Amino acid sequence: MSELTQEDLVAVALDVRKAYRLLYLFQARVMDTVKFIAEQLGRNYHGGWCWFSSVTPRDGRGSLDNWAWDWLNMYHYEFFLGEELVDGNRIRLAVILQSDTGFYDHSGAEKTDIRSFAPVEESETRLRFLVGKNTWHGEFGKDFPPTETRTSVGYTQLKTADSSGTLITKSFPITSFLNEAGTRQVLDEFVAYCQSNDVPEIRLSHSHPAAII
Repeated sequence: MSELTQEDLVAVALDVRKAYRLLYLFQARVMDTVKFIAEQLGRNYHGGWCWFSSVTPRDGRGSLDNWAWDWLNMYHYEFFLGEELVDGNRIRLAVILQSDTGFYDHSGAEKTDIRSFAPVEESETRLRFLVGKNTWHGEFGKDFPPTETRTSVGYTQLKTADSSGTLITKSFPITSFLNEAGTRQVLDEFVAYCQSNDVPEIRLSHSHPAAII
């Protein structure tokens, strides 16, 4: 444990209280946004997975030797919006929150050494859309990176070896979801791309009322 003076610890504790309250507001906004996205696509939340660390210890499991990241799952988190059988095709959908790209942006960074991450000013916060038709990201191994580079502005499309499966993904900066209009614009773009690239099963739902973000 690093050495701190009494004054240092008082200042750190103040920043921690501010940070937790800010995290609450940010995560609440993200969850509202994902809920809105799911409703517009006619989907529901079906659980999630942390992409950066282990799941938060619970039910008496885990250890105090676990990473502190294990208690901060939404650093990089997948909101799975379910699997549906549409016209004989299995369609999976997810929205992935990447709160900070800093670890991925800096070659050689270590997960438990935040000093090795890219500077926060150079990192990004994103929501990544992911759709799989008769396949999912685990089937592509290293061909499917857990993040996209900062220079990537287009869509990534992967095909299974027999061409029966299609995986489409794109990351959008969190600022694209500033309000309902911006979120709808992202959805219109994403749905149009899917429908033009072998996944016409992804469509906007008209059975859900609009929600204000």
